Amino acid sequence: MLKIKPALTASARIVGFTPGKGRLEGMVGAFVLDNGLKLSGMSDDIRANPPVIGTLVEYKYRELTRDGLPKEARFYRFL
Repeated sequence: MLKIKPALTASARIVGFTPGKGRLEGMVGAFVLDNGLKLSGMSDDIRANPPVIGTLVEYKYRELTRDGLPKEARFYRFL
């Protein structure tokens, strides 16, 4: 049997950043999006050279929570 998980996508604008911790010290820890979501999962190169605020990003998620928030959201690409 093959287990298949659904992968949904959505997009939002970056409105801020959170600082990295541990090995990510001095880099971006997560993007803060205009829908309130904190998004991680980007490469170290993107963390070291983040895009400007207002950039549109696309992210993948598995499903929505009861509150309507994306579950297991991860950065996918810039739009």
